[in-house]
Amino acid sequence: MKSIARMFWAEILLFLREPFAMFFTLLFPVILLLLFGSVYGHYDMHNGFRFIDIYIPSLFAMVMANLGLISIPITLAEYRERGILKHYQVTPLPRFAFLTVQVAVQIFMFLISAVLILIVGKMVFNIHYGGNIFATSLFLLLSMAMLYAVGFAVGGLASTIRTAQTAGMAIFFIMFFSSGAAIPRSEFPKWLQHVTDYIPLAHVVDVLEDLWVGKSLAHYMGSIALVFAILVAALIVAKWKFRWESS
Repeated sequence: MKSIARMFWAEILLFLREPFAMFFTLLFPVILLLLFGSVYGHYDMHNGFRFIDIYIPSLFAMVMANLGLISIPITLAEYRERGILKHYQVTPLPRFAFLTVQVAVQIFMFLISAVLILIVGKMVFNIHYGGNIFATSLFLLLSMAMLYAVGFAVGGLASTIRTAQTAGMAIFFIMFFSSGAAIPRSEFPKWLQHVTDYIPLAHVVDVLEDLWVGKSLAHYMGSIALVFAILVAALIVAKWKFRWESS
């Protein structure tokens, strides 16, 4: 356990030394919060909630997607190319320790980002939350597991760092702009709303926003089933294509 703990903190320090990762995980969500909150934050949505109140879960979804679809694939590809994954095979630590640490690091960074978003949101805009914290947390964990699993699948399929970076960023930005995390899907034309119903992150954003204002998780069994199905499929692909050595 001490070795795993040391590995965890070493990975945290490595993450903090990456300006790109730090910007999109900690600074970019706060910039969006301040920007959209200043322009649209006071708009009344429904049941006494303002735009800025229900924009918070969209930022959570964006951070999870960034960590899962960009950070994880690039880390795996980089460690594979540099031979770090190969070296892990000959250490006394079990193989799952490295993968567990990677997941723990991404969860930790998400929590840091989420706390920062909530603090800024409360101090600047006095955000409100009207949901069930257990239901919201449960769906957050499921969504996080799905996005991280997709990240491991992309990291397994990508043969080089450049491929992992390109694929991860492409998937992330397509999901980000089409899911409602950047622009509310209610502003999309009807045909685009129907098209984006097939974007997994759109279901994450929609459900989190409704849970945030107090709606029941039981009303979204279809979205839960879709997120869970993608999670299982991504885990199968990740296990099938994961390589410890560069081909």
